[in-house]
Amino acid sequence: MRCFPSLLLPALVVLAYACSLAAEPGLYNLADFGPTATPAQAKAAYDAALARLGKIGGLLVIPADVAKQLAIENTAQIAPRTPAPLEETKSWLGDGPGITIIEVNENQTIIKVPPITGLKIERTLRMPMNESLP
Repeated sequence: MRCFPSLLLPALVVLAYACSLAAEPGLYNLADFGPTATPAQAKAAYDAALARLGKIGGLLVIPADVAKQLAIENTAQIAPRTPAPLEETKSWLGDGPGITIIEVNENQTIIKVPPITGLKIERTLRMPMNESLP
């Protein structure tokens, strides 16, 4: 059985949502951060989402009706450094938490990955002894 790309994203979102119910939440809808009826409200909710998720990381879903109101760029991830900017950097403190944004519109689904850590997809295939794939 083949996994078609159009089925992959919904499966990932459902899986991430199921995982977030069992552990600390990691999947959010933009409406979780405030009203989104007007462009100004949507922008305020988006800014609030970045402020909160920028500290803990997570998956943020932007619904189609809201995506039309926003020009979204995923630039929230930082690489903390010492000392603070404007002084010369002495060391980097690793990568900060990343936010993956899923923007849905009538034509497609866009996944905007964290700018520093990006996206990692893993797959482990273990088959019983003497079994193989075609």
